[in-house]
Amino acid sequence: MAPKSKRPKVVVAPNTLRSIFSNTTPPLLPKPTPHSTSTMPGSNLPQLQRSVLNKAALADSSHTPTSPHLYDSHSNRDPESHESNNENSSHMPTTSHNSDSSSHSTGNIESHQRDKVNSSRKYWTVNVIGEDEVITEEKLKSKDVWNLQGKKVIIEFNRFQQGIGEGAGLIGVWLGELASDVKVIPMNFTDWRSVPQMYKKNAVGDIERHFYFQSDVGMSWAMDSLRDKRKEFRNRLKTDYVKINSKRDEVMCTPATGIPQDQWNSLVDYWFSPKSKAMTERNTQNRKKLRFPHTGGSNSIARRTHEMELETGQHIGRGAAFIVTHKNKDGSYVNDDAKVVGEEIEKIMDEEIASGQVNDGMPSTDDAVGQVLGKEHNGRVRGMGFGVCPSKVFSPSICRGRGATTPLHSAVNNSSEVQSLKTELLKVNKRLEKEQAEREREQSRISNVFKYLEQTLGIQLPQETGM
Repeated sequence: MAPKSKRPKVVVAPNTLRSIFSNTTPPLLPKPTPHSTSTMPGSNLPQLQRSVLNKAALADSSHTPTSPHLYDSHSNRDPESHESNNENSSHMPTTSHNSDSSSHSTGNIESHQRDKVNSSRKYWTVNVIGEDEVITEEKLKSKDVWNLQGKKVIIEFNRFQQGIGEGAGLIGVWLGELASDVKVIPMNFTDWRSVPQMYKKNAVGDIERHFYFQSDVGMSWAMDSLRDKRKEFRNRLKTDYVKINSKRDEVMCTPATGIPQDQWNSLVDYWFSPKSKAMTERNTQNRKKLRFPHTGGSNSIARRTHEMELETGQHIGRGAAFIVTHKNKDGSYVNDDAKVVGEEIEKIMDEEIASGQVNDGMPSTDDAVGQVLGKEHNGRVRGMGFGVCPSKVFSPSICRGRGATTPLHSAVNNSSEVQSLKTELLKVNKRLEKEQAEREREQSRISNVFKYLEQTLGIQLPQETGM
């Protein structure tokens, strides 16, 4: 991985509107706006938040539960990680990575392009930092990122080290396109761990050239996302090309658009291997056990929660996030199972409000979601989304694939203390500035009196040397 660049001293442009600070790491850039969800005081969940839950479900009009993307599939665990590291690693691709990022051409199949067309056409309002260390707000599509000259898109992070805001949405689409570019990371390698470091380093270089992370774990988060999006792309290829009665040789003779034949052969060989077929059967059975789909769509739980926090001015816990992401656009639950669970969560949340419990938005094994749904599975925490696992939230253990080495509760508490100190320091600085301005005004008044006496009485008075 390339060494970290020097942290810039930034002059903030007047039109910058969004906060770029995480509450879990020291500030790397100045705030372009006074509001930030990371410093919101703890409070109960009043009726305001309850109304926002219904409004949020209505706002997600483009998110429907008809997608096979189910709630319980939100996980940090990569099913491919169980595969052999060495399988197909000898099949080195014939393509090479081009470091000229402006000339990237993705090997997307047509159906994948259709799936992504809306996201790739969307404009994202993001903060961009230039070589002149000035932050500006720009509207960008994913393809525009490649054409940024001497600028980087700033990615915000919440206190759980998850990407949030428009920047996180933009990099999500961009990483999806990068993951489908067979020149960046070829499809020959069935396991992410078997991908040679040279390809991963090239991907890191592409990311570093175009994005500025407001978190020390930003690159790790981005690479984890790239890994998962590559897996999703491979799964889409399989869905489009391998049917129930498909024959290996037939599939091999119809390679997907943009994928070299040698890489396609490796993919097809793996899909028709006994190991892959067994995994497919397990996944099919697991999907049958999923009780309810979520309606988040491409908007991550972290981003959706962040939007709700901006709207309410309160911390949003995973119970509220669960409710919003399991309702249709008309405010009804996606199915009866989701309704039973959601209403039970709402009931517990109401009881917590009635008892005066303070809501800090922190997950726990005994919160509403924990009480209703029970123990978490390995690799993810319900209602939290990508990048959060039980060991990171509930214990001091290191979360696999992430950089945390301390309990998240401790980290957040320490971060809150630091933020409080920074707030006090700002108050002191403002008071000192005010006192300095008053001294300057007093000195100016005295100087004017001296001048008046000299002019009217002809008396030469000693010069004022300062207060």
